[in-house]
Amino acid sequence: MRRRNIGSVMGQHLGFRQRFWGWAQVTITTGTPAIDDSHNVSSLTDNAAGDITVTWRAAARSANAPVALLSDATATAATRAFHTLHAQVAGSARCAFFNYSAAALFDPARFYIAILDTY
Repeated sequence: MRRRNIGSVMGQHLGFRQRFWGWAQVTITTGTPAIDDSHNVSSLTDNAAGDITVTWRAAARSANAPVALLSDATATAATRAFHTLHAQVAGSARCAFFNYSAAALFDPARFYIAILDTY
């Protein structure tokens, strides 16, 4: 039996193949984001509290490439929080982290982002 990675198997169901184009694990300490580990990420821009832009070293083929975003909420952040992509172009993704209880953006302790692209 021939082995294939999960991304290829999932992509074949959709009629095309995808791979991880880039990813990052980011920690935020005292309001300053830092890349812990990454692939194909050139920089982070701290636009404001809870508003961070991740710039890819090489742009994806499409501005509509699928992006996954996960975050860790700390004990000081509300458990009723969500994260979303605020804006996306082929070369970057702008992430927003919102605290429902405080009705404001906040910096999570850590977040993870990944982008897929076809090949």
